[in-house]
Amino acid sequence: MIASLPPELNDHILDYLHKDSRSLGACALTCRAWLATARYHRFRDIRVETDAKLTALRDLVAPSPALGLVVRRLRIYNSISPLRCSKFPSLPTLTTLVLCGCGFRLGDLAGIGVKLPALQELSMSLCGVDLDALAEFLSSISGLTIFSLAQSYLIRPLYDGVPVVGHLDSLRTLRLDFSGLPRGKRTYYGPVDWFVSTLQPQQIQTLHVIHLADPRPIPVQPLFDTFGPGSLEHLFLGLYFFSDAATIGFTLEPCVNLRTIELGHFTNQESDPRVLKWPSVLISQLDSPSLETLTLTMGTRPLSPRSNWQFKDFRALEWQSIVSTLRRPTLQNLKEFRIHGRGDKASLEAHLKEMCRDAYEQGLFRLVQQD
Repeated sequence: MIASLPPELNDHILDYLHKDSRSLGACALTCRAWLATARYHRFRDIRVETDAKLTALRDLVAPSPALGLVVRRLRIYNSISPLRCSKFPSLPTLTTLVLCGCGFRLGDLAGIGVKLPALQELSMSLCGVDLDALAEFLSSISGLTIFSLAQSYLIRPLYDGVPVVGHLDSLRTLRLDFSGLPRGKRTYYGPVDWFVSTLQPQQIQTLHVIHLADPRPIPVQPLFDTFGPGSLEHLFLGLYFFSDAATIGFTLEPCVNLRTIELGHFTNQESDPRVLKWPSVLISQLDSPSLETLTLTMGTRPLSPRSNWQFKDFRALEWQSIVSTLRRPTLQNLKEFRIHGRGDKASLEAHLKEMCRDAYEQGLFRLVQQD
């Protein structure tokens, strides 16, 4: 009776077990027709939390190459000993690799591209490595298009003056998160300098920069100066604790080819009056004729929609300055101004209708509810 079911119905039934590894293993052994779907759900996204489990995965895949073809994402957490190519299984179709709390040294991962030839996206967080080892690792991944680096203060600088060389010809998206800096520790911005010197000005299309819990200016201007006049089309900028707009320490004016920009500011308390000038200052720096979408988020905790400002609190922003910017000829192609907030929209809509009548009547504003 089971065998008579259409294959797509079998697949649909097995889809409900996508988080139950033990049941998927039983299904794979029960019926040959179920094997491919059960393997897909069980091995498509693998999380490894010990060195022994990574080695076990390698030993499991070695005699069964077909199994390695199923894996699309591999996440490795808290590796105690340095990562080495010899520990990795051969995963020909793996596209995403996540490293958290892992370390490696120069030469350890130089040949990783042979084991992971289809790798396109790499995310690293809480990884303590030397800058030259990081450069060597990234340069060995020929198809890398997306790279994310969090807690860059764990990237150790070189003190011998030898330049760090590398190449990232395929990289198009760069995400840098400077959050989580321990109190009293200075952030190391060597990775920023290396990316600027290594990448071509026409290369990066999407840039994410997050800087949290540090009131000092951040030296990210070289990123905007290098990629802004060229290929940069999408920018996400998240800041925390920048209480005075004058201390931001950078300008977005070089970013003249943006199509979308998302600005996020997160403060200690809701509707902090000290930061009311911040959005208008950055918005006033926009000078991109191709800009289509502008998104503004204000909150008390980053990446937490429930901490976003109430819509009514956005009324306190310097809308006269913002409206003046929106009227520039260079922003005539702007199609949508999104505001992420909570609560009732009516008071802000009325305020926008009064302060920004032309833009409001054109339907420019979109209030995105995130309660």
